[in-house]
Amino acid sequence: MYKTANCSAVKLAFDEYRTFKGMASGRPIIFLHGLLGNKLNNRGTSKHLSRTLSKVIYCLDLRNHGDSPHNPNHDYPSMAQDVECFIRDHHVKQPIVIGHSMGAKVAMSLALRDAKTCSMLISVDNVPKPNTGNDVTAEISKFKKYLNVLRAAFTGPGVSLKSVDSRLELVEPSQRIRTFLMSNIKKDYGSGDVYCRIPIDILYRNINKIFEFPYQHEVFNGPCLFVRGTDSHFIQDTDEEAIQSRFPHYKIEDIKAGHWIISDNPQKFRETVKRFIRENEKYLSA
Repeated sequence: MYKTANCSAVKLAFDEYRTFKGMASGRPIIFLHGLLGNKLNNRGTSKHLSRTLSKVIYCLDLRNHGDSPHNPNHDYPSMAQDVECFIRDHHVKQPIVIGHSMGAKVAMSLALRDAKTCSMLISVDNVPKPNTGNDVTAEISKFKKYLNVLRAAFTGPGVSLKSVDSRLELVEPSQRIRTFLMSNIKKDYGSGDVYCRIPIDILYRNINKIFEFPYQHEVFNGPCLFVRGTDSHFIQDTDEEAIQSRFPHYKIEDIKAGHWIISDNPQKFRETVKRFIRENEKYLSA
């Protein structure tokens, strides 16, 4: 088993959703966001899934994101260990783990480190291997640009929410994606100071690790769904061999969307996830 070196787990911030009536049904769900995201990204989908599946859902802030603590180590063994400790500390029994992008690799790492930790895996637009290839490299470069812009935005005086958004607009024309990125920028209305709540330098130093994947020999035999955005490049047809070798009981579902599948096509994503969970949960032992 691949263990974390010289790293202590951090206590993760989280939101819990119980929007159903009556008793919870089956296993709970843990939802993991992607790079530069936070636990609020999947709030709407979590409320919907909780209500329609009668499940408790935990949306976590991964380390160095949202309200969770900062730590100089930002790699998949470290992030998976954080989630393992959350599961243990909150007595979450064999959850269904859903992760998007970086969160998908955390979810895959969690399953491969200890198959007993989770019951089902849903990987949203990522694969159990390093992200390579010209098309996906172009998408990865966007994240590096975002971090560079955020770092530059806070190097001088006179920082405002508007000035940060204006800088981001130079590299990201999509208002929707900029709104997502700007969720990391906060204003103290007492002092008037604008600050970034994520450790930009830590993430930038570890950016290459985020697009790697350290688990190349372990196997998870539980049900796995890989959700692929048809307009994204993160899951290629050539990646299926890597998926099958790590997760033999897998299924790939295509959704008309880019990399931001959950917000690009929320209705199709929700229906796909519900169908997969309902089809597979009945075969799992209680």
